[in-house]
Amino acid sequence: MPAKKNNTANTALEALLHAAEMMLSARSDDMLTDEEWDGLAAAVAGGRKVQPRIPTEPGEMLATLRITKNDRSRLTGGRWVEGTIAGHRFEALVFPEHAESASYELGTSRISKFHLREQATGVAVACFDRGWDVMPTTTAAMRITDLLAAGLAETVYGK
Repeated sequence: MPAKKNNTANTALEALLHAAEMMLSARSDDMLTDEEWDGLAAAVAGGRKVQPRIPTEPGEMLATLRITKNDRSRLTGGRWVEGTIAGHRFEALVFPEHAESASYELGTSRISKFHLREQATGVAVACFDRGWDVMPTTTAAMRITDLLAAGLAETVYGK
């Protein structure tokens, strides 16, 4: 499915570039008035989705933490926690106690499963499932992983 999304994005980009070339050509031939040109510029600017500033400092990142789901897992005894932080969406399986096998846990976090995606792109930037499937791929992903590993279990369980 990501390939279809990428093809759609490429098609849209090609169409946009073609339209821009046509508009530049029309402008250079004085086929657009200043008012039409300004209207076009305003329409393009209005159509752009303004991306919020993504914090990079740990304190600022933590200030954006929102937990949207905190459900008990019937199968594991842990809790599935979902939320957002610093422009990323995460999902984690968090336990009240440490894992019997240290390799099943993200450091000493009591997290056995952890998935992190950039919200703007949907790209997975970290994935831990009783071991690393995808090590954090960006500086932001590393910081977020460290922050959640340091305190998510305490936030969920209060200990």
